[in-house]
Amino acid sequence: IMPVNKRYDLETLLSSINNYQRKTKRRVTFEWAAIQGENDDEQAARKLGKLLKRHSVKDAHVNVIPLNPTKGFSGKKSSNVDTFCRTLQDEFRISATPRVRRGIDID
Repeated sequence: IMPVNKRYDLETLLSSINNYQRKTKRRVTFEWAAIQGENDDEQAARKLGKLLKRHSVKDAHVNVIPLNPTKGFSGKKSSNVDTFCRTLQDEFRISATPRVRRGIDID
């Protein structure tokens, strides 16, 4: 989805994060754009949790942000965001926070 991914793939990014955490011992925050029916369910949370664990990402936090409407996307509020966050916390001990949608009233 993001053009930067053509230059830096996910494996390279996660390897860099792992190196950063080893050197600094600092927490890393990820921003997850939750798209209703695409990547906001328990299966997606498990996939993310396994990916972070496989790359030894230790102290992480995930901000889960429901995607706002755009051209071609209705941007309905996801009812799965709380379950997504709970799955990360309960099964992987990864803290996660559902974020409030902002700017929804802007055209």
